Amino acid sequence: MEKTRMYIFRGTDPEEPVQSAAVPCQFRNLKVKAIVFDDIMSDPDRPAKETVVDFETKSLRDTRELIQTVSAKEGFIYVEDHPHPKLWSLVAEAALTNLDYVVAEKAVVRCRDYAAIQFVKRIQTLDDPQKQRAEINAYYHRFDEAEKIYKEMDRKDLALELRARLGDWFRVVQLVQEGGGDQSLLHLAWENIGDYYADRQKWSMAAQYYTQCKNYDKLSQMYYAQEDFKALEKLIDKSEHDKELLIKMGKMFLSVGLAESSVNAYLRADEIRKAVDCCVELNQWDKAVALAEKYQLSDIGQYLAKYASHLVEKDRIPQAIELFRKSGQHGDAAKLIAQLAQQVASQNEPLKAKKYHVLAALEVETFRKKQSTLDNKTASQVVDDLLKADNATGTDKSLDSAWRGAEAFHFYLIAQQHLANASYENALCTSMRLTEYTDLLNPVDAYSLIALTAYYNKNFGLCSKAFSQLESLEEAKIAPSEYTSSKAVATVEIDLTRDTGIAASLEFFAKSDSKNSKPTVVLNDELKKFGDLAVVIFTAHQPIDSSVDRTKCPKCSQFNREWNSSCAKCQHPFQKCMVTGKAIVEATGFWQCHTCHHRCIESEIHKYKIGRA
Repeated sequence: MEKTRMYIFRGTDPEEPVQSAAVPCQFRNLKVKAIVFDDIMSDPDRPAKETVVDFETKSLRDTRELIQTVSAKEGFIYVEDHPHPKLWSLVAEAALTNLDYVVAEKAVVRCRDYAAIQFVKRIQTLDDPQKQRAEINAYYHRFDEAEKIYKEMDRKDLALELRARLGDWFRVVQLVQEGGGDQSLLHLAWENIGDYYADRQKWSMAAQYYTQCKNYDKLSQMYYAQEDFKALEKLIDKSEHDKELLIKMGKMFLSVGLAESSVNAYLRADEIRKAVDCCVELNQWDKAVALAEKYQLSDIGQYLAKYASHLVEKDRIPQAIELFRKSGQHGDAAKLIAQLAQQVASQNEPLKAKKYHVLAALEVETFRKKQSTLDNKTASQVVDDLLKADNATGTDKSLDSAWRGAEAFHFYLIAQQHLANASYENALCTSMRLTEYTDLLNPVDAYSLIALTAYYNKNFGLCSKAFSQLESLEEAKIAPSEYTSSKAVATVEIDLTRDTGIAASLEFFAKSDSKNSKPTVVLNDELKKFGDLAVVIFTAHQPIDSSVDRTKCPKCSQFNREWNSSCAKCQHPFQKCMVTGKAIVEATGFWQCHTCHHRCIESEIHKYKIGRA
């Protein structure tokens, strides 16, 4: 090939040259495909289609010209002398176009095209030449001509069948709207058009056609792909008779954490167990329990117990508490909160322990209120529920008297606050209340605080009794580290000006100076014990109880100590002030919390700027 001429050889004989500067890249079916590189390199980023050029061989051009100008038979004779499959196919196409089946059959046989042979045989069985022409046009991909022939025959059904066979569903819709076909075919076309857009990830377009054909199964997939969960939720009402689709939509909602919608779908499908499992998987335990109770499922308690035990084993107690709270198991939540209170108390955090005890008590109150609701319940059912509540809370000491833990740490903290503020009388009253809570507090801490407040009140009789208890505990070898609030601290200075409060136990150290000499003891020292400190104190002071009975019993008029919980004579119970620790015996002159129902003397509560409930 010269630079501007292209020669095609047939055997050893060259054909007439073709003027071209293109570079050949393919030769097939008597056609040369060439590329004009000069034009491509002038704009390589945007190559034009014209840069690719096809050149036909002389035999192909001659055969096509002979067929068009003379006849297929003459073309058949010519191709016999210049045989090639491409030339035989041209002869066959021309013969079929003219309905010359004899020549067409011979040509397709020479092509060795089995499918074409079968087509020629089938086309001859058609009774109408127009049908034959339409099928031949369709075979050679001249679909518009084939459709036109069918319309001229007034056979739109065949045109629809042709377009449906081709998968041209857009044209099918047009033909149906022009008056051909029925509604079922139109729905089928819409569905296939929806599939067309779905394959190309055009979800919104696909959703439109699925909506038109009411294919809710595929429509749900489009809404899910678009994350249009509101539309997907509306689809539940339209699919109430399709159980499989409802279950499928339930799984869709479950996969994205939409518990309410998932449960709705499962319930419409009458799959109660799946709805409960969905709530459990999404940690919607309150909904799971409500469904289990409504549909009388018996094993929801097992789910709760297993999951809660798993959380506790993983030391995830807060998550277990939240689980029980969401599921309405307030009694079990209170037990775990009480365990947390014990843990933080062992870490020497009494304020946090108090808060946890308050939370536990609130959960117990919620539990009891829930059990005592009268909605749609008879009197006997209410009584049974209350008995069950008492049994549930009575098995755990932390729940038996819900507010005792909070009271214990409250008095323990406020006694130290009074002592730090030099309010020694209130400090003594509140610390004396600690004798009622030695099952919750460290006895060494409680009696140490009593001894300390009594010492600063100069009530050496009470101080002596407190030391007696401390010595008995010491003899029993009860170390402070074995109790909740103790921490290994060797010595703590008595310093009433500090905001942090007084030492948790009677762990003093003395600074021997002339201005202020204080009794000392170091518990970690085997040579110095509570007895040594008691000797130092009571050598200088006689153990005389200077407290006065000021509280008059409203029932028997007997006078009692201010910190007594009941009358010493008639055992009439007294309310206690949560600020001062003093007994409240009057019917008026106090403030009561609307939540915990504890009381405070009216004149004392205003100091803390607490609003009325």
